[in-house]
Amino acid sequence: MARVPYSEDPTNRDPRFTRARLRTLMPALAREGLDARGLARLAGRMRRAESTVEFAVTAARDALAPGPWQEGEPITFEAARFASLPAEVALRLLGRAIAHAGDEGPVELAKLEVLYGALRQAHSRLRRTLAGALITLGNGSLTVERAPARRIASHTQARQEPLYEIAV
Repeated sequence: MARVPYSEDPTNRDPRFTRARLRTLMPALAREGLDARGLARLAGRMRRAESTVEFAVTAARDALAPGPWQEGEPITFEAARFASLPAEVALRLLGRAIAHAGDEGPVELAKLEVLYGALRQAHSRLRRTLAGALITLGNGSLTVERAPARRIASHTQARQEPLYEIAV
């Protein structure tokens, strides 16, 4: 044994920190089979599943919008073929297209899920923006392209007309 001195860190027991709360839960999780070895096995299974889903998304992309996606050019999918994809594959493919076409940074998953739900419910036409991309469903196709620049009111207009109202 090395007999190296140590110091106790009080934050290791402070419930304000996630690691402290998880340490408290570990014995109960272990009794349910989720000890360190079980969690490592679960993580390996999730990596395998993630790899499979990403493979399917790439295959769907190659089937629905083959070739390189050009900067500034719309990405178009045949709506019926897109709608026939498994939900997770369609969601991720839509996210990739928005990330490529948009200019406002990463796509928030919750917002992407809302958009995907709206697409699934739309019967013929839909037009939305997300993360700087314009998504249009119509005429049998789903198109993702850069959204037009937003119009910003001049300084004097902004004082006279509120940009939004709060209902009370």
